[in-house]
Order: sequence, then structure tokens, then C-alpha cells
Amino acid sequence: MDTIRKVNLAEKFSPIYEHRSPKVAGELNGQHVKLIKMKGEFIWHHHEHEMF
Repeated sequence: MDTIRKVNLAEKFSPIYEHRSPKVAGELNGQHVKLIKMKGEFIWHHHEHEMF
């Protein structure tokens, strides 16, 4: 079994300067956990080919 590691989100966000450019912060159950900085309005959407 893999070891679970804590991720400091403030630390992961600090080097991100671009808006709307997702960066991988970690991995969980084989899935990437991404962070993104936003500016302006965000219209929620989904991608049909991706599983939730």
C-alpha cells in the first residue's frame, strides 16, 4: 500500500503565476490533483470523456 503524503496547498499555489493554467499538485488513487488560479468569471462545465 502507498503512503499518503500531506500537501501544503499554500506552498503549491505560491509558484503559480499564470491564470487558467492548471498545475499538478499531487496524485490520489491514480488521478492527478490539479490547482489553478482563476481571474474573472468561471462557468462550471464538465468533459464527457472524463470520469468523476
